[in-house]
Amino acid sequence: MMDSTEHLLRPILLLWKNKKLIILSTLGFSILAAIIVLIKPNYYQSSSLFYPASTDLAKPMPIGNQDQKMLYYGESGDLDRLFSIAKSRELKRQLIDIFDLYTHYDIDTTSLKAAYAMDLKLNKLYQVEKTKYDALKLSVEDKDPAFAQQMAKTATDILNSIAQQVVKQSQATLINSYKHTINEKNAAMKILSDSITLLRSTYNVYNLENQSMAYAELIPETSAKLANLKSRYSSLKSNGAPKDTLTKVKSLLNGYQAQSDALKQEMNLFNNGYLTILSAENEQESFNKQLSLDKQRLSQLEAAYNSPFSAIHLVQSAEYPIIKSRPKRTLIVLGVALATLLFTSLIILIKDLFSRLT
Repeated sequence: MMDSTEHLLRPILLLWKNKKLIILSTLGFSILAAIIVLIKPNYYQSSSLFYPASTDLAKPMPIGNQDQKMLYYGESGDLDRLFSIAKSRELKRQLIDIFDLYTHYDIDTTSLKAAYAMDLKLNKLYQVEKTKYDALKLSVEDKDPAFAQQMAKTATDILNSIAQQVVKQSQATLINSYKHTINEKNAAMKILSDSITLLRSTYNVYNLENQSMAYAELIPETSAKLANLKSRYSSLKSNGAPKDTLTKVKSLLNGYQAQSDALKQEMNLFNNGYLTILSAENEQESFNKQLSLDKQRLSQLEAAYNSPFSAIHLVQSAEYPIIKSRPKRTLIVLGVALATLLFTSLIILIKDLFSRLT
């Protein structure tokens, strides 16, 4: 029992025996850490917080559907797109150019590793993260709090601009597609219109509805008059009417007969072309309606393309940071002190263990 107690107390007694070394080591490294962190400059962080806006806000209202449900806040895909843009080289390149960051961070542009050094610097000082509430937080750190604020604001504006350009490019592609379709339909309409003109000329058709009604009235009327004249001529002839009377009636009869034959011939020609022309005109009407819808859609797309919209919903604009973000001097010194205490104690115990084993 005594040996067990002595075995448990040995490390404690050993550390107590070397307490001076432990205290001096801990104190020395703590003072050194304090000196180092006091030399380090203060950094200030400015952050903007925003949600993605739905791309529905950049879309034109569908024709004839004014009550369609519209999303105002973006979904996970929109959030991922903004996150990708925020981390993109294009955004960083614009920040570098606007703020002359090579000069600001004192990076030698003639060095082969200048771009690599800039990437390391930005990766440390420029951060983008998704919050637990599905928002994006864009943060910039700098020794100058005003510079950090301005850079965070500008980065947010650039992000919004690039996100808008992505949507605008899609709109431009769609607009060009509609223009191409409209041009093709205009050409098809010209061909169809020329074809209808030729058909009308071939079948002597000017107006399907009016001509159809006219033939329906004229032919029975002419046939009735022709029948009456035939009956009158037969009656006059059988009753021995004068020759000159018969000649006049015969001449009139021949005229109505010729008129009746001409009307029937015209009607037959009209009937032969009726269905073909009717089908072509229906196709032309359908084409006109679709072309009109396409032109309205194109007009709406162009209006949407030329109208400004925001790709983000800004919740918190980057503010002037008053409190430094780092270094956390107290935590660093305490951490160094604790680490030195533990490390020194461990070295003493290991050294004692090896001495007893040998």
